[in-house]
Amino acid sequence: MHRSLSLSLSLSLHLLLLLLLLPSLAPAIVVPLSWPSPAAANDNNASGSPSPSPEPLRIPLTHLSLRQYHPDLEVRRAWLKDQARGMRRKYAEHLDERGKELLRRDMEEIELEKRGSSKRSIGTLSLIDIGVDASYAGQVSVGTPGQSFNVILDTGSADLWVADSQCATSTCRNIPLFSTSSSSTFSGSIQSFSITYGSGTAQGTVAKDTVTMAGFTITGQTFAVVNATSSNLIINPVSGIMGLAWKTIAQTGATPFWQILASDGAWSSQEMGFYLQRWRGVTGVTQVETSGGEFTMGGVDSSKYTGDINYISIPSGNTDYWRIAVQGMTVQNNSISLSSPQAAIDTGTTLIGVPSSVLQSIYAQIPNAEPMSASTGYSGYYQYPCSTTVSSSLQFGGLSYSISNADFNLGSFTRDPSMCTGAFFQIDLDGSSPIQWVAGASFLTNVYSAFRYNPTAVGFAALTGNESGVSNGTVSTSNGGSSFGKSSGSSTLAVGTWGVLVSAVMAALASLL
Repeated sequence: MHRSLSLSLSLSLHLLLLLLLLPSLAPAIVVPLSWPSPAAANDNNASGSPSPSPEPLRIPLTHLSLRQYHPDLEVRRAWLKDQARGMRRKYAEHLDERGKELLRRDMEEIELEKRGSSKRSIGTLSLIDIGVDASYAGQVSVGTPGQSFNVILDTGSADLWVADSQCATSTCRNIPLFSTSSSSTFSGSIQSFSITYGSGTAQGTVAKDTVTMAGFTITGQTFAVVNATSSNLIINPVSGIMGLAWKTIAQTGATPFWQILASDGAWSSQEMGFYLQRWRGVTGVTQVETSGGEFTMGGVDSSKYTGDINYISIPSGNTDYWRIAVQGMTVQNNSISLSSPQAAIDTGTTLIGVPSSVLQSIYAQIPNAEPMSASTGYSGYYQYPCSTTVSSSLQFGGLSYSISNADFNLGSFTRDPSMCTGAFFQIDLDGSSPIQWVAGASFLTNVYSAFRYNPTAVGFAALTGNESGVSNGTVSTSNGGSSFGKSSGSSTLAVGTWGVLVSAVMAALASLL
């Protein structure tokens, strides 16, 4: 009797458990039930014959369609990625530092995938070449309804500003100006704004409004309306600057337009790409060329480069300028001694700025090169015989990138037309600066450049049709570098936009010498 009761209780519990599970299993299983009833079990026991063993519970499973063998490659790849993600999540508490970093990226990717289904992933902006490769501008829309302006795209600073209708300085004449009263979404403030560039200063106030660029829109974007600038900081058709460096150096203290987009999942690929068209040396070139290249937000344009992009990692503490170590340099096939200086990769600057000791070593490789007269007020430049073809290269991330003679040679700017000015220029920064070099358009026109938010890096690739411009480097060194944070002062040097002044400076130089 005790055995029968136990068997009945056991069968009842099995049946109850099965009934509870059936709703969730129903699509995938078929359950044939075949047990002796409790009464039958009792009858068998009463007759003295041994109780038969209960039939085993058989649950045939239906094999689900596997993504692992799906005919669509993207489905198979998604399956593979999910397996790795799942294992990392399951054993998260035991992961080492690299595993934790991969898990963090997993979580970010999953969140981006959730958000990204309804957002535009990539945008392309045509650039305007201003001052024969001196600077590159693209169009931005500010306000409601949108007011369009050309702004210099500057990876050497982090603030967006446009000149407004109250600007009374000479630089604001004959350029489009922002009308705050014409925007229904404009929100002003009494917070002052001041920024210093290599080529001048700008002052105004901080505001918020709707900003659109390359198809991406942010409502309530912090920017500055400028009512005064120094001479030649901006020239027609430019009305302002779009800073594309990191928040840590933003004078407004606000997160830059690009950084909001990259961090919020508006881009499928968290990077920006630049192709800067070279016009120097082209017959008939004008001061404003509408075919100035291309800026891509949310990815890179693979049609503009060949091979792979060589990404040079930036440590997490170095997110101020887009800066990486210069591992080596050659001029006329001779190596220049360097100690891995940090270089800001700056689309808003024309020249390549280096310390005076390096500058002397560079031009010492070029016969008859000489510093230009300091009495003119334009010290820091060197000139050399125009008949000399200069070969030079910079090394980043283990690869060497050639600088064309056309980019090295800025042209003749003295009364002696046989002497030409070089693109390497003296810039001595103090010991607290996170950078020692500035690599502007004279270098960047030779490569396709990428600026990646996560994992943080600057990348270079050979331009399409110029594969020979990239070769294996000869020097191997670590990136190094120090961390840097912006001071709380109202004005800090922004590396970018030295190039805005180049054309005007050179014209004045020619008249003085």
